[in-house]
Amino acid sequence: MFIMSELIDAEFKTKELGCDYFLEYLELEANLLKMGKNLDEILFNATVIDVGADCGSSAIFFFKHNAYRVHAFENNVELCKKYHEGVEPILKHYSLLYYCKPANKQDILTTIKNEKKDGHRIFLKIDCEGCETDILDEEIMREIDNGLIAIHDWIKPEKRSDLVLLLKKYEFIPIFITNDGREIEFMKI
Repeated sequence: MFIMSELIDAEFKTKELGCDYFLEYLELEANLLKMGKNLDEILFNATVIDVGADCGSSAIFFFKHNAYRVHAFENNVELCKKYHEGVEPILKHYSLLYYCKPANKQDILTTIKNEKKDGHRIFLKIDCEGCETDILDEEIMREIDNGLIAIHDWIKPEKRSDLVLLLKKYEFIPIFITNDGREIEFMKI
């Protein structure tokens, strides 16, 4: 059961903790609406695998848009601590599994397999400051229904080019560029 007041409280808490990546998603959402796409429909009853989960701010955003469950991976110890001390108590009614460890391909494939058994669509969000090229490949792309994949300018050009080609093959297009121009987010439309 989703309780909107808890999500709003959690948003305020993440902002207070300095973990407010969801603010970036507001512009992304506006771009989707301009394209005639509704994030509530895209995420309805979907399981989100969130790689680079911050202190839970992106999970809050996904729950506000009808996600069923979020598997969140974060390897930054300070962000994990902020999640456990400040955000987790607020989100106790939500199906949020927060893992304080780096995600790897096997974790993601196992999560996808288990969630698909339960009949859930898979939405993969990866914004892990460069680990995208270590995780994404054909096998994972074939298994997901949609996603939000960030590509950063500090990734080696040849790896970045391969990643863009992979995303293009699976019909992902750029939908958002950060204000500093260092990150481009791709999504399947």
